[in-house]
Amino acid sequence: MAEEEHVFVEQKTYLETSRKDWGSIVNAKPCFTSDSKYILVPSGCKIKVFSLASGELLQELSGHTEEVVSVMPHMKKDDEFYSCDVDGNVFLWNPAQGLRKESYKILIQKRVQNQDTPSKKVTSFLVIPKQPSFFMVLKDCTLGCGEIIKVNPPYHNMVGKTILNDIAVGVNKIAISFDGLYVFALQGEGVVLKSLEPVNGKIQLRKHLRGTRIFTCIASHPTKHILATGDNTGRILLWYNFIDKNPTKETLHWHTLPIADLAFSATGNELFSGAGECTLVKWQLTEERRSYLPRLGMPFILISTDRNNDYIITSHCDNALNIISAKEFKVIGVIQGFARNVDRAAPYAAGILYDPRTQALIMNGRVGHLQFYDVHNEKQIYHLDITLSNYITQERNQELCNTDVVKIAISSDGLWLVTVEYRNDFTSSFELRLKFWQFIEKDQSWRLNTSIEMPHCKSINTLALQPIDKGEYPMCITGSDDNKFKLWGVVDDSDIHRQNVCWNCEGVGFYRHLPCTAANFSPDGSLVAAGFGSVLTFWVPETCQLKGTLSQPFLKENILQVEYGQKDCSRLILTRTDNWICAWDLFSLSLKWRVNMPSTCIAMDSLSSYMAVFSKSQDVLVFKPSSPKLYCGQQKINKNEIISAAFVPNQTKPEKSEGWNTHSSLYFIDSEQSLHTVNVKDDDKVNKTDDIEACMTFPKLESSDGVPTPFKTLIAQSRVSEVEQVEAQIHSVDAEAALAKITKILDETQVFHIEAFPSLVSEVCSTLIPLKSRNDTLEGSSVEKTQRTTPVVVTIDEEEAKEEVARKLMKKEIKKELARIKGNNFNEMIENLYL
Repeated sequence: MAEEEHVFVEQKTYLETSRKDWGSIVNAKPCFTSDSKYILVPSGCKIKVFSLASGELLQELSGHTEEVVSVMPHMKKDDEFYSCDVDGNVFLWNPAQGLRKESYKILIQKRVQNQDTPSKKVTSFLVIPKQPSFFMVLKDCTLGCGEIIKVNPPYHNMVGKTILNDIAVGVNKIAISFDGLYVFALQGEGVVLKSLEPVNGKIQLRKHLRGTRIFTCIASHPTKHILATGDNTGRILLWYNFIDKNPTKETLHWHTLPIADLAFSATGNELFSGAGECTLVKWQLTEERRSYLPRLGMPFILISTDRNNDYIITSHCDNALNIISAKEFKVIGVIQGFARNVDRAAPYAAGILYDPRTQALIMNGRVGHLQFYDVHNEKQIYHLDITLSNYITQERNQELCNTDVVKIAISSDGLWLVTVEYRNDFTSSFELRLKFWQFIEKDQSWRLNTSIEMPHCKSINTLALQPIDKGEYPMCITGSDDNKFKLWGVVDDSDIHRQNVCWNCEGVGFYRHLPCTAANFSPDGSLVAAGFGSVLTFWVPETCQLKGTLSQPFLKENILQVEYGQKDCSRLILTRTDNWICAWDLFSLSLKWRVNMPSTCIAMDSLSSYMAVFSKSQDVLVFKPSSPKLYCGQQKINKNEIISAAFVPNQTKPEKSEGWNTHSSLYFIDSEQSLHTVNVKDDDKVNKTDDIEACMTFPKLESSDGVPTPFKTLIAQSRVSEVEQVEAQIHSVDAEAALAKITKILDETQVFHIEAFPSLVSEVCSTLIPLKSRNDTLEGSSVEKTQRTTPVVVTIDEEEAKEEVARKLMKKEIKKELARIKGNNFNEMIENLYL
């Protein structure tokens, strides 16, 4: 036992994650260069430089170690820029040769993070026009409100002066007048302004309220003392003579949803507004008319304009930037980051899949779309409109529901894509649609081949495609809460005009009126494993014939995921429930191991026999189902819950290979909608003072019936001989499994169909005799543990075994025996087993 206890400690593999998407490119307003050819966009700890002509990423400026919140142009020198991060570090960027060579100096270092302000973070950063001073908005993380501080040169020894307190926090919640004399901020339900210099001998302070309407954004005119504010009812107010107690106000109203942002043009003659309607509105202030640019994707976040009045950049909640020509007022380009969506309750509901044709990951994007994301080059290749419908924007007092993609599957040759789209507002009839997409190599595009309305009466829980060789047609399986699974196949749909195929239902399967919660094809496509509730069933796909079932009385949770083992682990199949990971041996028709672990997903590598499981406590465990040890793992590998994971084949050999990542790399998506990969940490990054055992030994897990199962039970010592297999059934939790098998054979609705598995009877009977001889020793209050019981293997004719079992063991007696044995404590006996 000592060797098994240290098996995890011996593996000194340290895992870490690296982000494989750009991060957010819409949290701050882009900064234009003086010639309006490039934009600088804060993205995480870096600043990305994009070309407005092509939308390509040209350069990444590195220097900050914390998230960058703002990039601002130098007010006196062209192509020099300031940047500020959440800790208050301010950098001055001076690219020596255009934007291709980075050069910077630190003006302010850690202005915020000190002993006096440990809980404050910078959320906004502004440069005062024509002055060498800065504004920073500091958010108190404990209170949620913010304050404005002004920092004057010399920056290295000056303490920021507080201008306003208790203001709203946000990129567009603060503005400065064109001459730098006034600062505006949102505060509560109103707007407050303060003069930075004395006016008529005193500092002016004004606060204007707007009744029950709450202001959402603010913008200052570039040449006049005019202020624009948007509120939560979609109205825009233009404030003239705002320093007066009763300023003149003009109302502009078209939007019905809260205004997301406002921006004046360089001349100040136009005002641009955007909200949840996904429409950019241009207000001609001198002519009192407006223009519209609709269907810009997803709801607005920010709007930016350049100094030459050439471009408008709109930022959207799907992490996209739209490049709009100000003169033609039309979209001329899109800069798309890793697509996100805050409109759906469950982000990336369809999970992630590897596309063998493009070598990209397929996952949800904006509502109703799928994105194909190249993880090797970290960019989106394209997105596919699945629902073929416009995005339904929300209403002021009602939340509307959009049709979205909830399940996806792709064939092994990458030529067939299957999607399930679903919509249910719990008011009208719900929508359920199964679509089959065919990739047309001539056009290099996807074409909708078959669309099936209401393939099931209730929502679909699982979707899978049969593995095939190139040129063949796969079968498809869908499982639903309507207690059925359906098998779909390709049929000829040719006519006198064309040669074509379409998809049709080839078979229906059901079992004991239980919902079909998970299903998958075997690696060779000859068998289908379907989970009905807590029972794992096996079917022949061509005939839809039930071949057998596997279950255990202590496993009552619905099966959520089914994965077949690969390569040398092909005899095993894994099932995942909310709290259990189980491995079933298809040759012996028994439960090989189980572990009580709340998990979120299992990822299977098709190029090797390794698998990875992510727990709800953000741990990652890499293992082989047939191996007696955990290969590697890491606790708390991510701060957010992991939603879905997949192995992606490597294009190049990894810098550090540990066997499991030689052929493929592990990628996952978390609840914050970011994409990461799991890497092996370099030796020079490993802290040698770390407690190896604390890092690599995972907590021991207890089974529900009191049998101790540390993680070594997850991948228990392999029993290769028949005697050792029977011994494991006698001395471990498989004793319950043996009795459960016999019990359900005698049941009228048998769990095991003996005709399908002839070898089952001999196995059950060989387990029964030594088990009954052992029961006599369990009648007392203690268990004799000084001598190991020698297992007895009995071979009986199959037909005689049926009669013998039915004659000697009645159903009630076996259930009673099962309940008695299950209540015993086997702790001491199992410890003695490994002495």
